[in-house]
Amino acid sequence: MSKETLSELDDVAKTRPISSKLLLKIFKSMGIYAFIIIFSNIFLFICLYTDIEIISEIKLLIDNKNIKTDSLISLVGMLGILILVNRVSGATQFISTILSSNKAMQSLRNQFFQSLMLLSKRFYDKHKSGWLVARATGDMGSIFDFMTFALMMIMISLGIIGISLFKLFQINPTLLIPCLFLIPFLFLATILFKKRMTSNQRDLRDANSRMIAYLSESIKGVKVSQAFDRVTKNKENFEEHNKKNFILGLETSKLNGLYMPSMEFIGTLGLIFAIIFGIYLIQSNQTTKPLSPGDLAAYLLLISLMLFPIRLLVEFYSMSISAMASAERIYEIIDMKSEIIDTDNTDTEFSKNWSIELKNVDFQYDESEPMVLKNLNLIIKEHESIALVGHTGAGKTTIASLISRFYDVKKGDIFINNINIKDINLKTLHEKMAIVLQEGYLFSGTVFENLRTRNPTLSNEEVIQFSKQMGTHEIFNALPFGYDTVVGESGHAISHGQRQLISLVRSLITKPEIMILDEATSSIDVLTESILTNAINNISKNTTSIFIAHRLSTIKNVDRILVIGNGGIMEEGNYDTLMKNKSHFYKLINLYDEGKI
Repeated sequence: MSKETLSELDDVAKTRPISSKLLLKIFKSMGIYAFIIIFSNIFLFICLYTDIEIISEIKLLIDNKNIKTDSLISLVGMLGILILVNRVSGATQFISTILSSNKAMQSLRNQFFQSLMLLSKRFYDKHKSGWLVARATGDMGSIFDFMTFALMMIMISLGIIGISLFKLFQINPTLLIPCLFLIPFLFLATILFKKRMTSNQRDLRDANSRMIAYLSESIKGVKVSQAFDRVTKNKENFEEHNKKNFILGLETSKLNGLYMPSMEFIGTLGLIFAIIFGIYLIQSNQTTKPLSPGDLAAYLLLISLMLFPIRLLVEFYSMSISAMASAERIYEIIDMKSEIIDTDNTDTEFSKNWSIELKNVDFQYDESEPMVLKNLNLIIKEHESIALVGHTGAGKTTIASLISRFYDVKKGDIFINNINIKDINLKTLHEKMAIVLQEGYLFSGTVFENLRTRNPTLSNEEVIQFSKQMGTHEIFNALPFGYDTVVGESGHAISHGQRQLISLVRSLITKPEIMILDEATSSIDVLTESILTNAINNISKNTTSIFIAHRLSTIKNVDRILVIGNGGIMEEGNYDTLMKNKSHFYKLINLYDEGKI
């Protein structure tokens, strides 16, 4: 498996034990906000301490039989102050935790998004976008719940238990005996449920991601589904995903349903035992320090106070298990290294010789698949225009992708300006290139915003002037709101041809040194194509140009045509020479004219 392969394809990940390193990673991601949360715990312990002191004041009220008015006022006043400090401290801790958690999640989302943007094209060939969106939403939400509520409540619960035990020890060490029996039973029950709950939460998260991925895919392809009468089949497939989520969710609920009553039962038995034990100590008078009625009241209040956070620990433990499963999946992407290793050298000195050389290149998309290119050797001279033609799957787009370094070669080298492409910073490389894919992807926004994608500093006048040079100004201006027309998600608010025009102009507006056009005019009408072809031909005079063509009539004017097939170059030459040879290219032309390709 590739190092860019996720647990979506790896069932072993579901049974891997939760590592404490995940908690450290979460805190590390929180940055300075982790320290704010730690600092806010000072207020938490002030809040918890005042909770216990309130019980101590109640004990004094019960035990002081001859209390005077002044003393009563003093005790009541102290209770009021303790309650006020308790509420203020609690509110301060809660607000600082919420704010810090939100900031921490903002940072984590940024890390996640940045990691996704740096992964290679091969990664996206193997993983569904909807499945990744599920990680960015559902898993992030689970981690947020953990940071915001579970972590805080766990700290509160542990604090209450610890301070209560300390106070019990202060009243009478013998009172700790019921706790020594109660707490181990509660934690034993937790351990027994732990393994099953962990595995179940991972399965549930994985099933939910697959369901969202299928939902996303179905929405994107809804027109095709309707056209091919596949709506019913899609509905059945979604119901299967939904049913699996329901079954796993039900199993989770069953586990929680067994878990909580078990804890409640143990807690109730513990409280009954504590009451009996307390009454026994008072009646038998066998303790070194006699127990007063106030001691007994404080003892029972402290035991009751401990039972609640122990139940909370149980409840939020389940949330923590879910968060750990989510964190495992999120950090799997954040920690992932792209197979395209970029160089930090941004000072590459390019000469004026914009030549390209592929030397002894082998390439395959996956180890289990056959070689697409085998020992390919190709030199493209500066400002030379070449066309790559051949049957579907011959390797034309693969060559363009390798030159763009969307993938790395399996064997051999690629040079630009006699510099190995692996020694050129990716940002620097792509700044010198214009890459126009057959399916031009547009971002949500206006035509202006999409045309300025590569250079946001361009003025409206500069964009319009270049569009006029390309012959597309009248087309863009004829849109409902001209250049301010919103193209919609992926550009679906405009026609396919208009999307392709915007994609083409967007790439060429930066005046690239290398131009790669992958059937960039396939969805454009003949008249517009003629205008664009003339404009592209003018640009290509000062540009090293690579055309990938299926419409063979569009490549008559290039310097050299290469017929790609059988993992290499089957034939090359200009249009007239290849037609005279009556070999591979000639056959392709005849098939094209007959409408067979």
